[in-house]
Amino acid sequence: MANHEEWSKTALPEEPKNPQIQPASSPPQDLERLARELQTSQTALEVKSQELQQSQQALEEARNRCAELYDFAPVGYLTLDCQGYIQEINLTGAALLGAERSHIVGELFSVWVVQRDIPVFLSFLKAVYQEGGKAAQELRLKRWDGKIIYAHLENLALRGQKEGERSRRIALLDFSARTQSQVQLQQSREELFQCAQLTLLGELGVGLAHEINQPLAAIATYAQECVRRLRTSTRDPVSLLSAMEEVVIQAERASEIIRRLRQWVPWELQQPQRIQINKIILRAIELVEPRLDYEGISISLGVPHDLPPIFVSPIEVEQVLLDLLCKVMDTMANDPSSRRELKLTAKLNAAREIEVRVSTKAGQAVDRLEQVFESLFTTQPEGLGLGLAISRSLIEKHGGRLWAMPRWEQGATFRFTLPVLPKDNQNE
Repeated sequence: MANHEEWSKTALPEEPKNPQIQPASSPPQDLERLARELQTSQTALEVKSQELQQSQQALEEARNRCAELYDFAPVGYLTLDCQGYIQEINLTGAALLGAERSHIVGELFSVWVVQRDIPVFLSFLKAVYQEGGKAAQELRLKRWDGKIIYAHLENLALRGQKEGERSRRIALLDFSARTQSQVQLQQSREELFQCAQLTLLGELGVGLAHEINQPLAAIATYAQECVRRLRTSTRDPVSLLSAMEEVVIQAERASEIIRRLRQWVPWELQQPQRIQINKIILRAIELVEPRLDYEGISISLGVPHDLPPIFVSPIEVEQVLLDLLCKVMDTMANDPSSRRELKLTAKLNAAREIEVRVSTKAGQAVDRLEQVFESLFTTQPEGLGLGLAISRSLIEKHGGRLWAMPRWEQGATFRFTLPVLPKDNQNE
C-alpha cells in the first residue's frame, strides 16, 4: 500500500496552483477573416438600426395622421363607458357641443342632453351595453351656449384599455339642418293642404251661399211680418209668437250650416284615428249637398254599414272625397242631359282594402286622366292644378292608391283604396 502511494506520487506530476490558459497562436489570415466578418456584422446592424428608426418615424407620422383624421373628421366621435361618462372626444364632437375638449372629457354625456330626452338617451345606452346590438338614436342636445341641436347617435364597439372592460365609440352627427328642413316641409304641406281646402270651399261656395240665403230670406220675411203687425192695430200674440219661433228655427238652420263649415276648415290637422269610412262619406255628402241641389244633381249611394274600420286622418280623407265629388260634378256643369246623376260606392275588395268609387256617366269626358294628378295641371280656367295632386299624396300617405279609370264616352270615374285595420285592432 505504501509502495503504491509512493509510486502514484512519482508517476503523476503535481499540477500548478494557478493554471493559465496559453492562447493558441493563429495564423494572420484567420485574424483578417474574423475582422472582416465583424465589420460586416456591424454594417448590417447599422442598416437594421436605420430601418428601425425609419419605421418608428413612419409609425409616429401615421399615428399623427390618424390623430388628425380622428380630430378633424367630418363626424363627431366620442367614447363612452358603461355609465355614460365621456372618456374621449374628437375636436369635431367638441365643436358640435360648443365647448373645449377639456370641459367635456370626464363629464356625463347626459349633461348635454335636453332634459326631456334623457330617458331616450338612457334607453340608447342600455341597448348599447346590455343588448349588445348596434344601436342608433336621434335626440336633442343643448350646446355650451344654450343652443338646441338635433343630433344622431350611433355606436361602434371597441375594446377598452382595461381587461374585461368594454367601452363604446359613438358617432355624433348634427341633424339640425335636416330636421329643420323636415319641419319646414311639413309646414309647407300643411299650408298647401289648407290652400286646397279653401280652393274646395270656393268651389262649394255657390251651393253654400244658396243654402244660407234660404234661412236668411225666411228670417227677413218673418221679421218684416212681425214689424208690420206691431205697427198696425192687429197684434195677435199667437201669430206673432209663431212668426218669431219661425225666425229662431231659420236662424238655427243658418247657424248649423256655419258650424259645419267651420268644422271642415280646421287650422290644425286632425290626428289619425280609428273610424269607419261611412262616417267620412256622410260628412262629405253634407258639405256638397247644397251644390248638388243647386245644380240639380242626384246622388246614388252604395255604402254597406258593416265595412271594417280604417286608421286615417278623417279630415284628409274627407278632403279627397270632396275633391273627387267636385271634379265629377265639374264634368256635368255644361251637360244639358236630364239624367245628371253621381254615384258613390264603397266596398271591401279582395286585397282587404276599402275601395271607394266616385263616378258619373253624364257630362263631358275627362281627357288625359293620369295627367290630372300632376301638380299645376288643371282642366278648369280658374283652377290651381293642386287638388288631385294633393289628394293622391294624402291617400298614399295613408298607404292607399288613387287613380282614374279608363274613361267612357262621357263622364269620369275615380277610385281610391285605404288599408283596413288588422282584425286584432278592429275591436279596440
